Parts: sequence; C-alpha cells; structure tokens
Amino acid sequence: GAKGGPGVSGGPAPLCSPRSMADKNRAPKCSFSAPGHSSSLLQGLAALHAQGQLLDVALTVNREAFHAHKVVLMACSDYFRAMFTGGMREVSQDVIELKGVLARGLRHIINFAYSTKVTLDLDCVQDVLAAAPFV
Repeated sequence: GAKGGPGVSGGPAPLCSPRSMADKNRAPKCSFSAPGHSSSLLQGLAALHAQGQLLDVALTVNREAFHAHKVVLMACSDYFRAMFTGGMREVSQDVIELKGVLARGLRHIINFAYSTKVTLDLDCVQDVLAAAPFV
C-alpha cells in the first residue's frame, strides 16, 4: 500500500477491515475519527457568540442581558435543557429573566460554556458559585 497506509508495517490501523463471510452481502463499513473536531466545534461556536451571530436567547439579570445560543446552554446544562425542552413557558421566550444570580456570576458561567475556562478571584468567586447551579 501507500506509505503509512494499510498493510505497511508501523502505519496507522486500517479504516476499513474485511468482514466475515456471514456479512458478505452487506456493504463494508468504514469509520473515521477526528480527535480535534470537538475543540474546533467549540471554537466555532465561541466565534459565533463573540460576533453576535445566530444568538437566539437573552438571559437577563437586573436588566443586563447576556445573549447566547440555546443549544450551547442546553448542551452543558441540565437546567437549561429542561427549561428549553421540558414544556416550561421559557421554551417560546427569547428573553428570560433569571433570579437568584448576579450578572458577574452569569457572565463567567456563559463564558465558561463557550470556552471551558473560568478565572476566579476573591471578588467574583461567590457570584460564580451562585450561578453554578445553572450549569
């Protein structure tokens, strides 16, 4: 085969493998894995968020709005998944007021949803902890 392809000693494992005789009437299946895809996907979503594109919900805290993608919030939060899919009135709302959380804490939580990173200091740790149940 080609250098590094199937059949070359030390090359990657073949993507497609022969099937048993029992499976001879079915088309062979191949699998492909892209380990960096999830990171690229999250970076793309973060870019959309930063550019204000395709945002479909605004979470408000004390009249301050935090725009986001419902799908991102649902993907990383059981709370938001239940809110947007569980028959609650928020399913059809574009603006949702959150109670019991401060703007600074929610800002950190939303940034975490898009970046997987949060920076805490003594000034904000209590606010972030209060917002943590939302994710």
